[in-house]
Amino acid sequence: MLRQRFALASAVIVSAALIAAILFSSRGLLHLRALAAEQLAINQRIATRLRENQLLRERLHRLRTDDRYLERLAREQLGFVRPGEIVYRFPDRAAPPR
Repeated sequence: MLRQRFALASAVIVSAALIAAILFSSRGLLHLRALAAEQLAINQRIATRLRENQLLRERLHRLRTDDRYLERLAREQLGFVRPGEIVYRFPDRAAPPR
């Protein structure tokens, strides 16, 4: 009877140790779950970067081939005006009158 109890207690202790190792070790299920979440986040960042790269490639292609697009960007960013055009400048509403 004592041997059976000792064998049962030993089996319970070994089983508990194995379950703890499976769950909490450096290669356990919890670590695996954290790695899967990290992989998902990395894959999402990769997809975002791929979309950004595609948009930049399209913009670069337009800059190289589309004169109207290039002209529009120059007008917007540098404030260029065509001859004969009139530029209207309005005071900033947030600025107090002088």
